[in-house]
Order: sequence, then structure tokens, then C-alpha cells
Amino acid sequence: MKKLNKLLFLGVLLFFGCRREDIDLVFDKTPDQRMGELQKEVKQQLVEAKYGWRVLSSTLTKGTYGFYMDFDAEGKADRVRMVSDIDNVSSKVVRTSGYRVKLINAPMLSFETYTYIHQLADPDPGVIGGEYGDGLKADIEFELQRTTQDSLFFKGRKFRSDMILIRASQEEQRVYLSGNFLSVINEVKSIFANNQISLFDHAGVTYQLTINSDSRTLGIMSYVNDKIVTTNDLFSYTADGLQIGKGIPLLNGDVIAKILLLGGKLYAITGKGDKHEIRGSQTPLLPLADMMGSMYARVFSPFRVQYPGTNAAGANILYQVHRQIPDPPVAGGASKIDLDLQWDTANKYIYLQGYMYYSATPTMTRYRYNYTYDKTTGLFKLSNKVVQSTGFASVGLMDTFLLNNEFKLEYYFDSGNAYGRIVSKDGNVTMTLMPLK
Repeated sequence: MKKLNKLLFLGVLLFFGCRREDIDLVFDKTPDQRMGELQKEVKQQLVEAKYGWRVLSSTLTKGTYGFYMDFDAEGKADRVRMVSDIDNVSSKVVRTSGYRVKLINAPMLSFETYTYIHQLADPDPGVIGGEYGDGLKADIEFELQRTTQDSLFFKGRKFRSDMILIRASQEEQRVYLSGNFLSVINEVKSIFANNQISLFDHAGVTYQLTINSDSRTLGIMSYVNDKIVTTNDLFSYTADGLQIGKGIPLLNGDVIAKILLLGGKLYAITGKGDKHEIRGSQTPLLPLADMMGSMYARVFSPFRVQYPGTNAAGANILYQVHRQIPDPPVAGGASKIDLDLQWDTANKYIYLQGYMYYSATPTMTRYRYNYTYDKTTGLFKLSNKVVQSTGFASVGLMDTFLLNNEFKLEYYFDSGNAYGRIVSKDGNVTMTLMPLK
């Protein structure tokens, strides 16, 4: 890795810092020879990882995904075998495709034939639910940025998304290639689902974990001396649990770096290596309604997604806005419509917002309401609607519901995910949405 870092530095000098004749005078090889050497060194590093690589690949719209990649395995040159946590197929079925290491302004790893990593960038929303033309805003060509003893750090060429390759262990390789990766993912989800509320203790403080596989976020909340502290980060699945992005801060300055699956139990692993068992509970540290404005800012209904726990009356209200767009969309027309409710707890406002996308920038329908919240009954009551923006998204049914019904906002758990569910006072209307920061 030290040699590769030196070559990377020389590459930067070649393209940005010095004239070609200056480099020729200083080093014993021509610039073209140096860059060719750098290209070979990058490929050599990829190929010589004995047990392949554990890979984290980010998107700009839907979190981070976990992959396993093994380059030139079984003597197949310029081929990479791969699995991913994208779905049940990608986490079980090994797929092989072509790749190349090229030189543009830096060494570039390019995935040449369609495979799992291309699904993140697929322009067809039917593939993974991304945006028309851009997918999840993920890359398939990556420039090498830096290296460490066991890792390679890349940056995407188009969207500047991150991809990190970490040398895998023999046991990790076994899990990924044997089809057991899917079993690990399902076991992690099952434990969170059975827990409903997941808690762990660290340095005298009890923390609540909230996982959402749809947004690929893991949130941590503590409630000490009447003060709510919330943090969250993106995660991806690995051969032994969850890998957390940059680490989720704890009150004592440490971080949660990983969720480890071991012996049928989950453990929160700190940056210092402490291990704390995660236990289940039926009672949250605080009700979801009390978390709005701190851990969460809004509840979100994405285009044509119906979450579990929504009844027929709720679906009719939520999806009025989604039904405006034909399936498939008309060329030149709107591509999707999202809806959310946003809390402004400081001013006691709730905003109903509908976003219609003709391009990357949506037109917005936006209504503002005053609200009261009764902690004893858990009921919200809205009044005094103000129309702040009249976009093209039709939100009339939701507007009517909000003005004519008191409602609760409570946790709803399904398949290990924590959602927010709106329940009318009479119980006749239930709508499940995704709580977001």
C-alpha cells in the first residue's frame, strides 16, 4: 500500500503540479511509464486480496449498500464476482461481470458489464425505485483517492459517491460465497423485529436503537435529565451484522461503529471495542410523538409505496397524490410525487407538503397548520390552515382528514423496521409513513 500511495502522489504531480519535462529530470522513468506502473499496481492490489473485499458503496438518495467483490477469482482475468445486500437474490446468488482499471486523471475502477452495482444506478425506477434517468444517484466508475494498510478509498466520477474496499477475512468470504449472507441479513432483521424496541446500556446510560431498512439508517436516542439526545448514521449489512458509516456518537465521546451478530444475539460495538448486548423491550424510552422535532422532523410517504399497517381508508387518503401520475408515466410529464408531514415544534406548526417531480427540482404544494398536542391522550389537533404554495400535487383528502380528525402518531413495527403510524381518534383511519430526520 505504501508503494501505491507513493505512485498516487506522483500521479497528482504529473497531472496538476509539474511540467512533463520536470518530471523526466527528477525521476528515472517517463510520466507515461510512471502512470502505467500506477495502473498495474492498482490492479495488483485488487487481485492479490486473498479472500476478496468487503465493499461499502454509497448512493446520494438511499443510503449505503454492502457488497462482496473478488477480482480475477479462479484465474478469470478482468472478471469480478460479487454479491450484495440489495435484495434476496443479490445477497445469495454470486454474479460475475467484467471490470477494468483505467487511467484518466487518476486510476479508475470501472464495472464494464451489468451486475449488482449497476442496479443502484439503473435509470428505470422499476429496478430499485430510483429516479428516472439517475437511479439512486450512484456511480459505476470510481477514481482511487487514497489507501490504507487494508483498505482502498474511491470516489465516483459522476455523482462523487463513495466506495470503500476493505480486505475480507476467510470467514467473511465463506459467508458471502456460500449463500449464507442472506441468512445473516434475515437473522439481523428478525432479532430487531422480535425486539420491537431495541435497547442497550453504555457508561450508565440506556440507549434506544431504531433501524429502518428502507432508508438504511440506524438511529440512537438517549433521554437523560429530561434531555433528548438523538444521532443517526447510514448502515449496510455485512457477513456478521451491520457496518455503520462514520460511527454514531455516544454521550461519553465514544461511537457505535458496528452491530455484531454473534450466537443468535446482537451486540453494539463501540469504537474502543466495548461490546454491549442489545435487548428487546415493549416500552420505548419516549413515545414517537415526543420525538418529533428532535430525532425526527417529518413522516414521509414515498411515491407508490404502501407501508404495512395502512388500512384501506388510509391508503385512499395517502395515495390520492400518487394516482395523479399514469403507470408508466407519460413522456415529458411528471415522473413521481412524494408526500410528507413536517413538524415545527418550536412554533407549533405542522406542514403538509406534496412534491411533484418534472425534473430534479419538484414543484411543491404546501399547507401550514397550527397544532396542539395532548400528552395525556397522545392526540394531535390541527387548525388554522394557511396555503403557502399551490403546486400541482393534489393533497385534498389528506388536508380534509387533518382538519377534521384528531389523531395519534405512534410507532409501528414490521420486519424489523420502525415506522410512524397516524391513527385517527376513532381508529377508522390508519396511515403508515417513514419517520425521517
